[in-house]
Amino acid sequence: MSLLAGPVDVKLWNITIGQLLKQQIISYPSRPCLVFSDTGQRYTYNQLYSASLAVSKSLMAVGIKKGDCVGILAGNCSAYVELLFATAHIGAIFVVFNCSYTATELMSALKHSGISNSQKS
Repeated sequence: MSLLAGPVDVKLWNITIGQLLKQQIISYPSRPCLVFSDTGQRYTYNQLYSASLAVSKSLMAVGIKKGDCVGILAGNCSAYVELLFATAHIGAIFVVFNCSYTATELMSALKHSGISNSQKS
């Protein structure tokens, strides 16, 4: 059973995360969207789009395509966000692995994730 709280007159959006980023670029290209205080890294919506597009091109160059699983084991960092949007550009599946996994837990998660470690041709 679900519990709905808050306004119900605002309808949910029916868009992908990649489409959401594109909408933000149109409306707010130079507005800050990410700040990593520990490194001082900052991204505008346009910068995030450009960086994630470059990552998606690199993924496709090594054979990643729509429906493929792409995994990441990382803390909160720019690479994490870039990869999230890069997989969205491609239509690939973004698989997140918990940084606190033990080696055994990580091996089990990798085994069941659908990620392949073989390079595609």
